[in-house]
Amino acid sequence: MENVLAQRRNRLQLLNWQLQLNQQQNVNNMLMVQVLQMNRRVQRIRRQRRTVWVHPWLERRVQLGQYSRLMDELRVEDVRSFRNFLRMEPAMFQEVVDRLIPRITKVDTFCRKALAPGLKLAITLKYLASGDNYHSLMYGFRVPHNSISIIIRDVCEAIIAEFADEVIECPTTEDQWRRIAEQFSRRWQFHHCLGALDGKHIAITCPSNAGSEYYNYKGFHSIIFMALVDGDYKFSWVDVGSNGSAGDAQVFNRSELKECIEGDSVGVPGAEPLVTTLLSEGPLVRRPISQKARLSEGPLVRKLVFLLYDGYWAEWTGGGKFHTVHFHRHFPFSE
Repeated sequence: MENVLAQRRNRLQLLNWQLQLNQQQNVNNMLMVQVLQMNRRVQRIRRQRRTVWVHPWLERRVQLGQYSRLMDELRVEDVRSFRNFLRMEPAMFQEVVDRLIPRITKVDTFCRKALAPGLKLAITLKYLASGDNYHSLMYGFRVPHNSISIIIRDVCEAIIAEFADEVIECPTTEDQWRRIAEQFSRRWQFHHCLGALDGKHIAITCPSNAGSEYYNYKGFHSIIFMALVDGDYKFSWVDVGSNGSAGDAQVFNRSELKECIEGDSVGVPGAEPLVTTLLSEGPLVRRPISQKARLSEGPLVRKLVFLLYDGYWAEWTGGGKFHTVHFHRHFPFSE
C-alpha cells in the first residue's frame, strides 16, 4: 500500500514539474515574439530613415526637366510635336491649366515649394497618352514617383469635377433627343436613333482578394467603360467602373441610364413610324430600303468612337494596365 501511494506522489510531482516547465516555455516563447517584433520595428525605422532629403538631380527640375525645357521648346518651335507629346494643342493646354489652377494648386511650405499646376497636368496627360510607368515619368519630369502616383489621381479628379458637366451633357428633353435622332438620320441615314451604346474593357491589375470578379471573357482583368454617343462621336453619357466579368447587358440593366429611361425622367420621345426611303430600280420598279440594312451604321459609329479613343489615349485601353482602379460613376444624370 505504501508503495502505491509513493508511486502516485511521484507521478503527481512529475506532472507538476512538467506543468511548470510548459509554463516557462510559454513565457519564453512570448518573450521571443516580443523581441522579434521589436527587431522588426527597429529595422523598419532604419529603412525609413532618409539618406538625403531630396536627391540633387530632382532639385534641378526647373533647369533640366521636360516641363521647363522640352515643352517650352516644343511650344515655340514645333507645335505639331507638342501635340504629339501631350495629345493637346499648346493653347488648349494653357486653357486647361488656367481652369484647374484653383483645384490643384498647393501652398508652399518651409521644407519645399509646391509643384506648378502646369507640371502636374503635363505629367498626367503624358501618363494617359503614353502609358509610361511612374519611374519613367520620374526621370523625365524629375518628380519623385510616389508624388506622381498622387498627382495623377488628384489631377484626374480635378478634370472630372471641372469639365464633366460641360463636356458630357446627357439630353433631358424631347427636343434634345430629337436633334440627336435628326443627326443620325442626316449623317448615317439611320432613323429614330437616339444614340449608339457600347462597352469597352479597360485592362487593370487585379485588385487584391477580387478572385475572378474582374476577369473577362477576353482573358484579362478589366473594368467596363460603357458610353452612349451621338452621330458626331460625342459622348452623351458614360459609366465607368463595373467589373469586367459582367456583360454589356448587365451593366446597362444596372445603370442609371436605363432607370431614367424607364422612369420617363429624361424626356425620351415616344414611338413614331419609320420614314420609308425609296430607291429607283427602273422606270416601273420601286422598293423601300429596309431599316435592317442600316443597322450596320450604328455599330460603326460606336466602333469609330472607341478607335479614335484608343489612338488618342493609349493608356485607357487594353494597351496599358492601371495599377489601381480609381474610376467611378462621375457623370450622374440630371433630372
